[in-house]
Amino acid sequence: MSVGRPEGGGGRLEDVVVEWLRRGAAFFGGPGWLARACVAYVVAVTLVLVAIELPKRVSELGRTTHDNASLSYADREIAGGNSVLADQLLAYEARSIVPPGEPYRVVIGSKLTKQASLPTTSLPGWLQYFLLPRRQEGTARWVVCYGCDPSSLGGAYTAVWSDDYGISVGGVG
Repeated sequence: MSVGRPEGGGGRLEDVVVEWLRRGAAFFGGPGWLARACVAYVVAVTLVLVAIELPKRVSELGRTTHDNASLSYADREIAGGNSVLADQLLAYEARSIVPPGEPYRVVIGSKLTKQASLPTTSLPGWLQYFLLPRRQEGTARWVVCYGCDPSSLGGAYTAVWSDDYGISVGGVG
């Protein structure tokens, strides 16, 4: 038997329609008809939604891909840090200044002149990730001064790098 044609090979449109109606009545008749009707409804709605939404989502993927491809290397590497750091250079400068085997500390103060979108309390955790294998230690010689008062660091502070926002990286002692 071929799909769409009733048995017996009748090719008239009326015969085809009558046969499909008969099959539909047999499918939806008897016990469990409500469950089968619900399944058929869900399948039909799903197919309509896929036909409408799939082209939109595919074009959005193209835009997202283009946006991601246009990011600089620094934006890709820093990524979420852009919402934590007031100055992206801080991450690179701290990584180049603090030796990999040395501990460092993050001191946050009120002298910061530019704020990132996330609170400054997020900074130590993000730097801990970015500056690996370096470890944070409360009394470390190396300091990331994020708007801090250098006189409160417990010794002579020498900034190796600083910016215009009150951020610096340097050593005490």
